[in-house]
Amino acid sequence: MPISYAISYIIMASAITVGAIRFNHLSNSSRWLLLLLILIFTRELLAYWVGHIYKSNLIIYHLFTPVQCAVFLMVYYVDLKSYRRLLHFLVLAVLVSGLISLFIYRNQLTSSFPSMLQNGVDIVSVAVVLLYLHKLIIEPTIHPFGQYPLFWISVGWLFLIMLTSVGLSTFNYISNHIPAYAMLFEQIRVVADYQLYILFLVAFLSKQRIISQPNG
Repeated sequence: MPISYAISYIIMASAITVGAIRFNHLSNSSRWLLLLLILIFTRELLAYWVGHIYKSNLIIYHLFTPVQCAVFLMVYYVDLKSYRRLLHFLVLAVLVSGLISLFIYRNQLTSSFPSMLQNGVDIVSVAVVLLYLHKLIIEPTIHPFGQYPLFWISVGWLFLIMLTSVGLSTFNYISNHIPAYAMLFEQIRVVADYQLYILFLVAFLSKQRIISQPNG
């Protein structure tokens, strides 16, 4: 197993352990975060195992991408009270889009990355993160942003998408025509993943404040 994978698994496992230990003290948003991280951890383990045995793990991303996005949207459900109908619609839209993507790629599930689906998921994720950050900024509160677990996740997710969106959206072309760049994007993705998994740990250790609480 490559050392970069081992480091990712250790960071994720550590964050999951901390989240499980502090489960009774976590906000509802952070409990969804814990489920999201477990889902990501499961995806990465399956992707490594399937790729190691069958030489292609792309089918894992076809299956997990819409489900992961749906759980990600539910993370923000508690804090974005005025946008709950929108979040319900987006969850349904993402899951339906995942089914459509499966149909479109039904003959290429092991040979093509679902780039269009990933692009859509990234756009939805960024929009929801920006809604949250805007609401956090304008909400009157006496508490620092660092006490809000979703602040850390929002910053980490934006950073992840900024670093990986180009590589993932052009994955099929780059992997077939410019393999050197594919390796570069893979290294960038690893670094982006590290910072996000560490911020999961920070989020679980934070004060667990939510925007809907009086005075934050």
